[in-house]
Amino acid sequence: MFIEHTELRIKKKYGKHSQQFKEWKTDTTSEYDNYFAYRFLYQLRNYTQHSGLPIGSISRQLVQNNGEEEKVLKTFFVRDGLLENDFKWKKLQKELEQLPEKFLFLDIVNEFNRCMAQLYQSALSQIAKDLSSSIEKYLNLLSSHKIDSLPFLYKFKSHTDRYNPENYIQVQPLPTQKEMVDCLTDLHEFKVIELNLN
Repeated sequence: MFIEHTELRIKKKYGKHSQQFKEWKTDTTSEYDNYFAYRFLYQLRNYTQHSGLPIGSISRQLVQNNGEEEKVLKTFFVRDGLLENDFKWKKLQKELEQLPEKFLFLDIVNEFNRCMAQLYQSALSQIAKDLSSSIEKYLNLLSSHKIDSLPFLYKFKSHTDRYNPENYIQVQPLPTQKEMVDCLTDLHEFKVIELNLN
């Protein structure tokens, strides 16, 4: 769902033929092409809709950890169970056939999570320039009006009597300077934008 929603937002904001959308498509295609977990879980979603829950296996072991025994549960996908019905795995069929009879669920999920983190960073990169530019303009606006406390946006029934509280239709709090700077810092820490923090 993250992929579809993000793709829709980028396409809607920048357009299907925009550089941002092209870069997003390049990044998603690269993750799909290079990581089995992404391809597998993408198709597994369709599998569960048409064929039910995937057949799995659970093993339980006792392992030593600092001199104490611990129970460890491992969950596996079962290759033959996935292949035995009529579901069309498409190009993934050959890859599945070459896998061991059982393969670890957690290995697949960990690799998939790494792919999603990479694509999340890619999505942030697509919007970062616009976002950082907008934040800079917003901070300049706050600074030019010497607003150090919590800013508000007011909507009035009439512009002739702005100072009468009964004239307010809507009062909406806006982000503070600190919240905006924190947002830029987060983008910098995700390596999405460059900031001079000195």
